[in-house]
Amino acid sequence: EPHAAANDALLKLPPAQVCGQCHTPKDQAPQVHSAVVLGRCAKCHEPHGSENAFKLRGDPVSQVCFRCHDDDIQGRKVVHAPVAAGLCTICHDPHNAENPKNLRAPVYTTCTMCHTDKYRPDVKTPHPAVVAYGCTQCHDPHASDNEFRLRKPIVKLCTSCHKGYDDGLHVVQFPSGGGHPIGGRDDPLRAGRELVCTSCHDPHGTDNPRMWWRASER
Repeated sequence: EPHAAANDALLKLPPAQVCGQCHTPKDQAPQVHSAVVLGRCAKCHEPHGSENAFKLRGDPVSQVCFRCHDDDIQGRKVVHAPVAAGLCTICHDPHNAENPKNLRAPVYTTCTMCHTDKYRPDVKTPHPAVVAYGCTQCHDPHASDNEFRLRKPIVKLCTSCHKGYDDGLHVVQFPSGGGHPIGGRDDPLRAGRELVCTSCHDPHGTDNPRMWWRASER
Protein backbone atom coordinates (compact mmCIF):
# COMPACT_ATOMS: atom_id res chain seq x y z
CA GLU A 1 0.00 0.00 0.00
CA PRO A 2 1.90 3.13 -1.18
CA HIS A 3 0.27 5.63 1.20
CA ALA A 4 -0.49 4.03 4.57
CA ALA A 5 -1.14 0.60 6.06
CA ALA A 6 -1.71 -1.12 9.39
CA ASN A 7 1.18 -3.53 8.73
CA ASP A 8 4.96 -3.16 8.73
CA ALA A 9 6.59 -2.24 5.43
CA LEU A 10 3.23 -0.88 4.28
CA LEU A 11 2.04 -4.38 3.50
CA LYS A 12 -1.60 -4.64 2.51
CA LEU A 13 -2.05 -7.67 4.81
CA PRO A 14 -0.02 -9.32 7.59
CA PRO A 15 3.12 -10.95 6.08
CA ALA A 16 1.93 -14.56 6.17
CA GLN A 17 -1.35 -13.59 4.51
CA VAL A 18 0.55 -11.77 1.77
CA CYS A 19 2.65 -14.87 1.09
CA GLY A 20 -0.41 -17.10 1.38
CA GLN A 21 -2.10 -15.36 -1.52
CA CYS A 22 0.17 -17.35 -3.84
CA HIS A 23 1.95 -19.95 -1.70
CA THR A 24 0.21 -22.90 -0.04
CA PRO A 25 0.02 -22.33 3.73
CA LYS A 26 2.76 -24.14 5.62
CA ASP A 27 1.04 -24.50 8.98
CA GLN A 28 -1.15 -27.55 8.33
CA ALA A 29 0.75 -30.25 10.25
CA PRO A 30 1.08 -31.32 13.90
CA GLN A 31 4.56 -29.78 14.20
CA VAL A 32 4.97 -26.27 12.82
CA HIS A 33 8.17 -24.21 12.85
CA SER A 34 7.75 -21.30 15.28
CA ALA A 35 8.68 -18.78 12.58
CA VAL A 36 5.82 -20.13 10.47
CA VAL A 37 3.43 -19.97 13.42
CA LEU A 38 4.35 -16.30 13.87
CA GLY A 39 3.97 -15.62 10.16
CA ARG A 40 7.62 -14.59 9.86
CA CYS A 41 8.27 -15.95 6.35
CA ALA A 42 10.73 -13.16 5.64
CA LYS A 43 12.87 -14.25 8.60
CA CYS A 44 14.26 -16.96 6.33
CA HIS A 45 13.25 -15.83 2.83
CA GLU A 46 14.08 -12.57 1.07
CA PRO A 47 10.70 -11.62 -0.44
CA HIS A 48 12.09 -9.55 -3.32
CA GLY A 49 15.02 -11.59 -4.57
CA SER A 50 18.08 -13.58 -3.57
CA GLU A 51 21.03 -15.36 -5.10
CA ASN A 52 20.12 -18.46 -3.08
CA ALA A 53 17.62 -21.22 -3.78
CA PHE A 54 14.10 -20.56 -2.46
CA LYS A 55 15.13 -16.91 -1.99
CA LEU A 56 16.81 -17.86 1.28
CA ARG A 57 18.73 -15.23 3.19
CA GLY A 58 21.84 -17.40 3.42
CA ASP A 59 23.71 -20.30 1.89
CA PRO A 60 24.21 -23.00 3.04
CA VAL A 61 20.87 -23.44 4.76
CA SER A 62 22.54 -23.54 8.19
CA GLN A 63 23.35 -19.83 7.85
CA VAL A 64 19.62 -19.22 7.90
CA CYS A 65 18.91 -21.70 10.70
CA PHE A 66 21.64 -20.30 12.96
CA ARG A 67 20.08 -16.84 12.77
CA CYS A 68 17.71 -18.14 15.47
CA HIS A 69 18.93 -21.57 16.53
CA ASP A 70 22.11 -22.01 18.57
CA ASP A 71 25.13 -23.18 16.60
CA ASP A 72 25.84 -26.39 18.51
CA ILE A 73 28.65 -27.72 16.30
CA GLN A 74 31.43 -25.16 16.71
CA GLY A 75 34.39 -26.59 18.62
CA ARG A 76 33.00 -30.13 18.68
CA LYS A 77 35.35 -32.92 17.66
CA VAL A 78 32.95 -35.07 15.64
CA VAL A 79 30.37 -33.34 13.42
CA HIS A 80 27.66 -35.13 11.44
CA ALA A 81 28.57 -34.78 7.76
CA PRO A 82 25.27 -33.21 6.59
CA VAL A 83 25.42 -30.75 9.49
CA ALA A 84 29.02 -29.84 8.68
CA ALA A 85 27.87 -29.11 5.13
CA GLY A 86 25.06 -26.92 6.47
CA LEU A 87 22.32 -29.18 5.11
CA CYS A 88 19.86 -28.98 8.01
CA THR A 89 16.85 -29.53 5.78
CA ILE A 90 17.96 -33.03 4.80
CA CYS A 91 16.55 -34.18 8.14
CA HIS A 92 14.30 -31.28 9.18
CA ASP A 93 11.40 -29.74 7.31
CA PRO A 94 11.76 -25.97 7.81
CA HIS A 95 8.01 -25.35 7.68
CA ASN A 96 6.02 -28.20 9.20
CA ALA A 97 6.13 -31.93 9.76
CA GLU A 98 4.32 -34.87 11.28
CA ASN A 99 7.22 -35.62 13.62
CA PRO A 100 8.75 -33.89 16.66
CA LYS A 101 11.55 -31.40 15.97
CA ASN A 102 10.14 -31.04 12.46
CA LEU A 103 11.88 -34.23 11.33
CA ARG A 104 10.89 -35.35 7.85
CA ALA A 105 10.39 -38.89 9.16
CA PRO A 106 10.54 -40.64 12.55
CA VAL A 107 14.03 -40.65 14.07
CA TYR A 108 14.90 -44.24 13.20
CA THR A 109 13.69 -43.85 9.62
CA THR A 110 15.53 -40.54 9.21
CA CYS A 111 18.85 -42.00 10.34
CA THR A 112 18.63 -45.26 8.40
CA MET A 113 17.87 -43.48 5.11
CA CYS A 114 21.65 -42.92 5.04
CA HIS A 115 22.97 -45.35 7.66
CA THR A 116 21.50 -48.40 5.97
CA ASP A 117 24.00 -50.78 7.60
CA LYS A 118 22.44 -50.02 11.00
CA TYR A 119 18.94 -50.97 9.89
CA ARG A 120 18.43 -54.29 11.65
CA PRO A 121 14.66 -54.98 11.69
CA ASP A 122 14.92 -58.77 11.71
CA VAL A 123 17.44 -59.42 14.49
CA LYS A 124 16.32 -61.75 17.25
CA THR A 125 17.65 -59.48 20.01
CA PRO A 126 17.21 -55.78 19.17
CA HIS A 127 18.63 -53.21 21.56
CA PRO A 128 15.64 -52.07 23.67
CA ALA A 129 16.92 -48.47 23.72
CA VAL A 130 16.91 -48.35 19.92
CA VAL A 131 13.39 -49.78 19.76
CA ALA A 132 11.99 -47.48 22.45
CA TYR A 133 13.81 -44.21 21.78
CA GLY A 134 15.58 -44.39 18.43
CA CYS A 135 19.14 -43.62 17.47
CA THR A 136 19.34 -40.24 19.19
CA GLN A 137 19.09 -41.81 22.64
CA CYS A 138 22.78 -42.68 22.27
CA HIS A 139 23.97 -40.49 19.38
CA ASP A 140 23.89 -36.72 19.09
CA PRO A 141 22.58 -36.12 15.56
CA HIS A 142 24.53 -32.87 15.18
CA ALA A 143 27.94 -33.09 16.87
CA SER A 144 29.77 -34.51 19.86
CA ASP A 145 33.19 -34.72 21.44
CA ASN A 146 32.96 -38.54 21.45
CA GLU A 147 33.53 -41.06 18.66
CA PHE A 148 30.43 -41.97 16.64
CA ARG A 149 28.91 -38.74 18.01
CA LEU A 150 27.95 -40.58 21.19
CA ARG A 151 26.39 -38.50 23.93
CA LYS A 152 28.95 -39.89 26.42
CA PRO A 153 32.08 -42.07 26.15
CA ILE A 154 31.01 -45.64 25.37
CA VAL A 155 31.36 -47.24 28.83
CA LYS A 156 29.69 -44.30 30.60
CA LEU A 157 26.92 -44.31 28.01
CA CYS A 158 26.20 -48.02 28.35
CA THR A 159 26.33 -48.02 32.15
CA SER A 160 24.01 -45.03 32.37
CA CYS A 161 21.27 -47.62 31.71
CA HIS A 162 23.07 -50.85 32.62
CA LYS A 163 23.91 -49.87 36.19
CA GLY A 164 26.73 -51.71 37.92
CA TYR A 165 28.20 -53.25 34.77
CA ASP A 166 31.33 -51.12 34.76
CA ASP A 167 33.30 -53.55 36.95
CA GLY A 168 33.20 -56.44 34.45
CA LEU A 169 31.76 -58.86 37.01
CA HIS A 170 28.86 -59.63 34.68
CA VAL A 171 31.40 -61.32 32.40
CA VAL A 172 33.63 -63.15 34.86
CA GLN A 173 34.78 -62.87 38.47
CA PHE A 174 38.33 -63.91 39.19
CA PRO A 175 39.27 -65.58 42.50
CA SER A 176 41.73 -62.77 43.13
CA GLY A 177 38.90 -60.27 42.79
CA GLY A 178 37.78 -58.05 39.95
CA GLY A 179 36.13 -58.88 36.68
CA HIS A 180 36.69 -58.61 32.96
CA PRO A 181 38.51 -55.38 32.03
CA ILE A 182 36.32 -52.68 30.52
CA GLY A 183 38.43 -49.82 29.27
CA GLY A 184 42.04 -48.97 29.86
CA ARG A 185 43.35 -51.70 27.55
CA ASP A 186 43.74 -52.20 23.83
CA ASP A 187 41.09 -54.19 22.02
CA PRO A 188 42.85 -57.37 20.80
CA LEU A 189 40.51 -57.68 17.81
CA ARG A 190 40.40 -54.04 16.69
CA ALA A 191 43.79 -52.44 16.25
CA GLY A 192 44.04 -48.95 17.65
CA ARG A 193 40.77 -49.21 19.57
CA GLU A 194 40.17 -49.38 23.30
CA LEU A 195 38.55 -52.42 24.90
CA VAL A 196 35.01 -51.26 25.74
CA CYS A 197 31.46 -52.67 25.93
CA THR A 198 31.04 -52.65 22.16
CA SER A 199 34.14 -54.79 21.73
CA CYS A 200 31.89 -57.70 22.63
CA HIS A 201 28.33 -56.40 22.24
CA ASP A 202 26.63 -55.04 19.13
CA PRO A 203 24.82 -51.91 20.38
CA HIS A 204 22.24 -51.96 17.58
CA GLY A 205 21.06 -55.54 17.81
CA THR A 206 22.07 -59.08 17.02
CA ASP A 207 20.75 -62.63 16.78
CA ASN A 208 22.58 -63.49 19.99
CA PRO A 209 20.51 -63.24 23.20
CA ARG A 210 23.32 -61.32 24.89
CA MET A 211 23.89 -59.11 21.86
CA TRP A 212 27.36 -60.53 21.29
CA TRP A 213 29.09 -59.97 17.97
CA ARG A 214 30.78 -63.33 17.65
CA ALA A 215 28.60 -66.07 19.11
CA SER A 216 25.46 -67.75 17.90
CA GLU A 217 23.99 -68.83 21.24
CA ARG A 218 25.67 -67.67 24.50
